[in-house]
Amino acid sequence: MKLWQFGLMALMLCACSEAIVQDDSDGTQDSEQSGNPPDNQVKSCEEMSCSHGCCDGKCVDLSADPLHCGRCDVNCNDAYCLDGRCVTRCEGDTAKICEGVCVDVSKHTGHCGKCGVSCGPNMVCSDGVCGCARNFSDCDGNAANGCESPVPACMCTDGDTYECYEYYRGGTPGVGICKTGVIACVDGMLGACEGYVGPALEIPGNGMDENCNGLVDEQIDEDGDGYFYGAGSDGDCCDSYMHCSVNDPSMVNPGATEMVGNSIDDDCDGMIDEDETVLCSTSSHKFEAGRLLAESDAVLLARAMDICTDATETSGSGLIHAELLLADGSKLPQHGNKSVCGSNTLISPAEQVAVMTDLGGIVHALKGTMAVLSSGKAMGHENTGRK
Repeated sequence: MKLWQFGLMALMLCACSEAIVQDDSDGTQDSEQSGNPPDNQVKSCEEMSCSHGCCDGKCVDLSADPLHCGRCDVNCNDAYCLDGRCVTRCEGDTAKICEGVCVDVSKHTGHCGKCGVSCGPNMVCSDGVCGCARNFSDCDGNAANGCESPVPACMCTDGDTYECYEYYRGGTPGVGICKTGVIACVDGMLGACEGYVGPALEIPGNGMDENCNGLVDEQIDEDGDGYFYGAGSDGDCCDSYMHCSVNDPSMVNPGATEMVGNSIDDDCDGMIDEDETVLCSTSSHKFEAGRLLAESDAVLLARAMDICTDATETSGSGLIHAELLLADGSKLPQHGNKSVCGSNTLISPAEQVAVMTDLGGIVHALKGTMAVLSSGKAMGHENTGRK
């Protein structure tokens, strides 16, 4: 009997920072870590400019760091840190697990609106949207440098226009569907960037590059669950945080089990919270003694175990194949065996299995029926009336 197997995935936390290069007056270049100084240049927190907090001379995120939750050295141990509080579960309408850390995507500048959407310099995240911080403006329309101008408004000459691209998630203008837009100057003030196009979800089979990575209709498995989204897709409806709003996209795919009550199409069958606990075995069954057990008999036992759906090797969740074998993997004999439990009575394999609603009226099946496998007879004299 071969079934899909499910396991728990451990999340590994990692932290990284970008390397920057600065020119010194002597013409040489010194490499330095942004945020955190090299070990030989230890600075105090008062000397550092950290946007989310500083502990022991290192920039940290006090709102989400489980080692410094709310304040330095407050360790959440195995729990999450959300908004500076240790919590056992990452819950809430705007709470998401991003890169192994629980964050509030409505206001986190590193994951604004969705995991992986990072706001640029001098920007804040408000209601899941990146915008300029107070007294800063984005006057050049370049998303890479964020709100670069330390002025509350951008002055310009009426009629002037500027090329712009305000998509903070990424994408390269001129690659795929991505393209720049235009900012116009009206009444001495720059307006909004209009006409730009950023990356979108890749749509399979249309001959276009929606995610602007230079590839057309490629197979995509961003969450690494083994199911693809894109050309040749096997039906993964949630491959990244751009596809759906869930804590872990890898737990949503055609091989998943539908979890009733979470308002998610876990198994990507187009239905949400459908009841997969319908009883598929409701009555007892006694197999005829001496008959060679077939695959259909093994399926009856599987149904009694509440395995109600079928699947294939490549798709679906449920029973792939059912077969009754001996412990060494060999086929079952058809006829009886005197040596079973030292009995002198011939007992055939068909008598050693049964589908029952209860055992002697004492032990009852939790749902409908249960599969019984015995070293002797599965149904004794007191069970002969339950057929």
